[in-house]
Amino acid sequence: MFDSSVIKTIFDGVIGWDQNIDVDGVQLSPTLIASSTGIKYNTFHPLLSFNNIYSVAPDFEAIHGVYSPATKAAIEADFNAWLTEKTQAATIRAFDLWTGIKLKNQATRNLLERTQLYGLGSIGGDVELDVDKTKGIEIIPLTSRGLVYPISKVGIQLEQTETFNIYLFHSSQSAPIESESIVYTDAGSVQWFDVNWRLSKGSGSYYISYNTADLTGGVVNGTTAYNSSGTVQHYPMGR
Repeated sequence: MFDSSVIKTIFDGVIGWDQNIDVDGVQLSPTLIASSTGIKYNTFHPLLSFNNIYSVAPDFEAIHGVYSPATKAAIEADFNAWLTEKTQAATIRAFDLWTGIKLKNQATRNLLERTQLYGLGSIGGDVELDVDKTKGIEIIPLTSRGLVYPISKVGIQLEQTETFNIYLFHSSQSAPIESESIVYTDAGSVQWFDVNWRLSKGSGSYYISYNTADLTGGVVNGTTAYNSSGTVQHYPMGR
C-alpha cells in the first residue's frame, strides 16, 4: 500500500488551477494556483472552467450570504477548502488507479506474500529470566520513497500475566517513536494486541521491543529476525 498523506505532500503544487479571471469574484488561494510544472488542471478538459467548478460546489453563498465584501473571506475560505479536498482526493484516486494497473500488468508485486510478518513457533518451555534486558524484533524495510509498512497487531508470549509497555524505535533516534500499553492476560500463550504503527522512514531499522525490567516473570523467547527481502537471520529476541 502507499501512504496517502505522503502522496498528498509530494503532489501538492505540482499541478495547479487557473485563477478566477474575475478579480472582483471569489479568488483561489496561492497554494491552489501554484504549479511547479506549469501545468494547470483546467487544460485537461474544456468543462474544467472556474465558473463550472464554482457552480457544482456547495452553495456557500446560501450559508454566508451573497458574495460581498462582508462575506468574501468566509466564502473564499470554504470554497478553497472544498476544492483542495476534491483535488487531493482525485490525486489519490489517480495514484490508486495507476498502482492497480501496475499490479495487473505484473509491473510490481506485493512486498509481503502474507499479511502476517512471521509465524509464532516458540514453545512454552523456552523461557528466559533475564533482568533489565531489551527484547524484540528488528525490521529492515525497503528504502523506496513513499512506501509505508503498516503494523496493525503485535503478538506477545510471556510466562505469566503482565502489564507493561511495548515500544517502536527507529535506528535514527534513541527515543521511541510509538508506544502501547499492554495488559497481557493469556499466560503462556500468544496474545495479539492492536496497534496503529507505520514504518515509513527511508533508511535504517525499526525495533519493536519491551524491557524485561518492566516484567515480573519470564519471556518466551524466539531466535529469528526478518528484513524486507525475507532473508532469515539469527538474532536473539523475545516475542
